[in-house]
Amino acid sequence: MKKTLLFFALPFLFFTQCKTLRVSDFHAKAPLNERLPRMGMQVHQESFAAAFDRETFAKGWNGNVAIPGSAGPNEYFALSDLPLEDVFSAFGNEVNENLVENRGERYGNIRFKLLNYDRRAPGWGYQLASWATLNTLNVAGMPHNRYRSELELQVEITDINKKVIARYSAPGSGRAYVAMYYGYRPGDAWRKANLLALQDAMQVIRPKIEADAGDLRKKLLETGSKK
Repeated sequence: MKKTLLFFALPFLFFTQCKTLRVSDFHAKAPLNERLPRMGMQVHQESFAAAFDRETFAKGWNGNVAIPGSAGPNEYFALSDLPLEDVFSAFGNEVNENLVENRGERYGNIRFKLLNYDRRAPGWGYQLASWATLNTLNVAGMPHNRYRSELELQVEITDINKKVIARYSAPGSGRAYVAMYYGYRPGDAWRKANLLALQDAMQVIRPKIEADAGDLRKKLLETGSKK
């Protein structure tokens, strides 16, 4: 009887102890020494939506996104748009906090596109150990699973006439753990891994933009701003 109660109690404890995504997760402050003039942001929504929104989630009666899996009596299947919203939040902060000045007229756009994407959950060994020990090892600190996102990101700089004056691309990877205390719920773990992968790619692209910043700034100013 005690084992049965423990079997049901530990998963409940697991989900009540998980971390959630925070505002700071969407910021990676590393401003250029010489920022570009004020620019807009454009996201190739189709490329990100095809990858990040392909997961089917079970939504509970209260509308909160739960975890991928079979729907229960009070649940229904739905596609979550939270991963796509994460993309706009992360790139909006990247542009405004790191890449461009925040005053003056707009001189073009910075465009983001997802070229390649793959995600895996290679932590099956963790799951087997969790099931075999009725989650007691998870209480001791072992993860329940590990999620990994790998992608290739493209960033384009366009002038006010929509002409591409620079193009950059770089791979990025991120991983997040499903675990008590220090890990995330499965849905949030996927989102965290995606965010880390995007930020990892930007760590490679950002110095390339900085190296070209003087020339890019000159071209943008010569072409003119939006009237």
